[in-house]
Amino acid sequence: TNERLTTEGECGMQSRWLRLLGIGVLLSGVFGATSAYADDHVKGYVLMRVDTDVENEVENEIDGVCKDHKSSVAVQTAKQGLVTLITPNGKSDDDFVIELRGDKRVRYAELDKLHSLPLVSGKPFHFPFDRGNNSGKYNSQNAKAQVNLSSSLSKTGGAGVQVAVLDTGITFSHPVLKGVALAGANFVSQSLTPKDIADTPASLAVGHGTMVSGVVALIAPKAKILPVRVLNADGTGSTMSIIQGIEYAIQQGAQVINMSFGTNLSSDI
Repeated sequence: TNERLTTEGECGMQSRWLRLLGIGVLLSGVFGATSAYADDHVKGYVLMRVDTDVENEVENEIDGVCKDHKSSVAVQTAKQGLVTLITPNGKSDDDFVIELRGDKRVRYAELDKLHSLPLVSGKPFHFPFDRGNNSGKYNSQNAKAQVNLSSSLSKTGGAGVQVAVLDTGITFSHPVLKGVALAGANFVSQSLTPKDIADTPASLAVGHGTMVSGVVALIAPKAKILPVRVLNADGTGSTMSIIQGIEYAIQQGAQVINMSFGTNLSSDI
């Protein structure tokens, strides 16, 4: 269901378009805006998958491709044969992609594109009440009535369901999310926890992952939320980070994966 939800609060957040994204793995540009980084990519790296699916041949094929193209593996995912390769010295990323596509051992090769939330202007996202510990406004907001939430909630309220939120992270100390959020993972900075914090000069999207997690908690208050940070505080993440986030969510047993960002780019991966 896509509904326009209006919230008014201390931070002046009014008439924001929130999207309630349904069951399954969702990658949708429902915000109606194109990616802010549509022509950008992670410099110095290329995504590649070898053509074979035979388990004992995959590593040999990857090693052979690296040797012949004077490259090496930077990241290897759980998906068999899918890796990030380092672009060799003296070559552009685009030229390296073309070169790899001409290798019969390569199923596909592409740039590691950057995807993002719609352009965010003004102040960062916030819950209407996040400057205090009173969650009353959260539970009584008009949005609940607008989407007929009371009559839509199942008897279980999401009990036994794990929802992975692939976004900018989560504010673990938030009064609504305490006891609801699992440990999660961070694929923007893998040594850090998936906290929803400012980490870039602008950080215009900080708080977005917390907001989305709050929507999940409102719809399914008994569900567990698995925060997976695949976007930085400006709302930008690479294809590889997103893939790693999806793989991690599946490995952790998430029944629902929510991705409230979009792309206008095609991708074999």
